[in-house]
Amino acid sequence: MKKLLLTILALTLVLAMAIPALAADELLIYDFADGSQTDGKIGWNEGLTTQYGIPEPTVNVQNGQLTITPQAGNFWAGSIYFDLAKGCEWLGDLSEGLESGEYNYIRLYIKNNMPCDDQTDTFGFSFCLQKMNDTNEYATNWGAADFSKALFFNMDGSKADIEVSPDRNGYKNGYITLPKGFEGYIFISAKLADFPTHTAWGLTALDNFSNLGRLELDLRNAGTSCDGSTNNLILDDIALVKTAEVPKAPVNPDDDKTDKPGEDGDISIVLYAAAAISGLGALAIRKRK
Repeated sequence: MKKLLLTILALTLVLAMAIPALAADELLIYDFADGSQTDGKIGWNEGLTTQYGIPEPTVNVQNGQLTITPQAGNFWAGSIYFDLAKGCEWLGDLSEGLESGEYNYIRLYIKNNMPCDDQTDTFGFSFCLQKMNDTNEYATNWGAADFSKALFFNMDGSKADIEVSPDRNGYKNGYITLPKGFEGYIFISAKLADFPTHTAWGLTALDNFSNLGRLELDLRNAGTSCDGSTNNLILDDIALVKTAEVPKAPVNPDDDKTDKPGEDGDISIVLYAAAAISGLGALAIRKRK
């Protein structure tokens, strides 16, 4: 009997060690479902307004997704900041996950309802990371994703034909030209070497992914006749993943955090039962002593 109980305990330990490995295939960083990371926590490059007259876009959450909507007028450039200093705590999770080296891609859902002008076909999108120093000030360590190392998929899982700009704005493969109407996922390489810096701006390369304090999205050529309503960029589902696969579940399936039979739920039930059995076994062993 004692051997049986010890065997059950050993199996429980093996299962308990296996579950984190299964869960680690995907680490959801943020999905904007509750909107708590947007209210007053997203910055804008105000110099674009004061020096170039570009009005600040409206940024809010609609249907559990982040929408960036240019105000009426010319929106030829725009920089959106997600700042740890402003309260975007999930950047700490992104930093820790990237630094672990366990994941191969940063996954991001995008739906592009820009550019505003039908004839414009040069709408640019970049994805940049910046560090903070030990005194929580922004450091010069900065890197833009090299999109030549990225993968692009439509919602049906087919590969999307997305153009990568080799030297736009001085970035090395740092912009993609998103066609109007595109909806799908981009998978950005999670390797440190695939976030080169912009040396002409007095910046230095990222030496690691620790202490990330800012995620910057730089947009280009959104159009000269934006209407302030229908033309927008929709973002969602920022995650770290090991494989580049379009999720089977819809974006933001109402938080879908309950266990499902036949999926992780079955394993959870097994673990719960095994834990209960092992607890009873331990009690039985103590009683026999």
